[in-house]
Amino acid sequence: MTAEIPAGSLAGAGGAGATPDGFAGSAGAGLGAAGGQIQGVQDAASQGTLTLSQQAASALLAAIGQLQNQAADLLNVADSIDKPLHFGHSWVGLTMDTRLRTVAAGQNSSVRPVLTQFATLLGQISDTIQQAAHLTAQNDQDQAQLLTRAGEQSS
Repeated sequence: MTAEIPAGSLAGAGGAGATPDGFAGSAGAGLGAAGGQIQGVQDAASQGTLTLSQQAASALLAAIGQLQNQAADLLNVADSIDKPLHFGHSWVGLTMDTRLRTVAAGQNSSVRPVLTQFATLLGQISDTIQQAAHLTAQNDQDQAQLLTRAGEQSS
C-alpha cells in the first residue's frame, strides 16, 4: 500500500519565501492522510484479511527500522540546533539565529513536530507488519494442523 500525498500539498514548503507554518502544515497534513491509510491496513491486519510472509515482513521491518533510525537522528539534530547559533550581536545575526532555531526546533511551526509524527507513524507501521506476519504464520500453522488431522482420519 502506498500513501499518496496530494499534488501540490508540499508546494511552498521550500525556498526563500517558505514559512515554517506552511511546511509544518503541509507535511503534517500529508502525514495525517498517510495515518488514515495506515489505520485501514491495521484494521485489515486485525481482522486477519492481510497476509504477509515472514520474508516480506522481515524486509519491510528492516526498511522501517532504517527509517526510524534516520528519524531519530533528525530529531537529535533538531534538538541540538535549539541553542544560540551566535551569528553575531547585530539585528541581522539575532534575526537569523531566531529564525533558524524556530524552523528547526520551535513549537508547532517547526520540523520537530512533523518528525515526531513521522516517527510515530513508522512505529504504527512496524506494529502492523508484525501483527500481520504473526497472524499469517498462525493461520498457516492452523491450516497445517487441520490437514494433518484430515490425513490421519482418512487413513
